[in-house]
Amino acid sequence: HSFFYSFFDRSTLNPEEPIILGLCLHFWSLLTLRTWWVDDKLCTGGPFRYFRHPMYAAWITFICPGIAVYLNSWPYLLWVVVLHLMWHALVKKEEVLMVDTFGDMYKDYAMRTGRFFPKIKGVEIKGVGKK
Repeated sequence: HSFFYSFFDRSTLNPEEPIILGLCLHFWSLLTLRTWWVDDKLCTGGPFRYFRHPMYAAWITFICPGIAVYLNSWPYLLWVVVLHLMWHALVKKEEVLMVDTFGDMYKDYAMRTGRFFPKIKGVEIKGVGKK
């Protein structure tokens, strides 16, 4: 019985559940984007209503941590943290392009939604959901 499993008790957290939830979020995002690409409009429906980058969120919030618990791997869990930091830097560049493309419409959207986590009205987490 390793420390990893004693910290992430499999009786309280089944690692398959966040993986399945993350895959559902990822594919919901893909299906939503597919319908918006046709018109070259800013996608604000489906999961994009809650956060700007739900596909990234699916991986760093659900899929990768679930895999880390499933594999009983601290290095993989640390990789998730590094991955989050890398995607945060990448997304900042993407968001500059989105502002160039959609202007104030994207700025308003960014103020209403979180980057990787949905915004909760009245709650602000330092560094989360900021532009």
